[in-house]
Amino acid sequence: MSVAISRWQHPPKIISLASGQVHLWRFRLDLPVSDIISLRDCLSPDESVRAERLLIPEKQQQFIIARATLRKILSCYLDKKPSAIEFSYG
Repeated sequence: MSVAISRWQHPPKIISLASGQVHLWRFRLDLPVSDIISLRDCLSPDESVRAERLLIPEKQQQFIIARATLRKILSCYLDKKPSAIEFSYG
């Protein structure tokens, strides 16, 4: 089994996942407020409501960063806009 570990990098525009392959992503949760503001546009309405319910500002910012970054990464695999991705819960 071959394992390739790379340095921090931005994802390419479109990514493919081959059979038997796993991609592991990591990202920071401590971005500047100016970056967090732009990430809010990626969230769904229900995610925005969930973020607003978090009373601790640091936790609210981390939630926004995590959900928006998840959407951005998935958008590379699905070739969709991050805001167009729909999740089902249940």
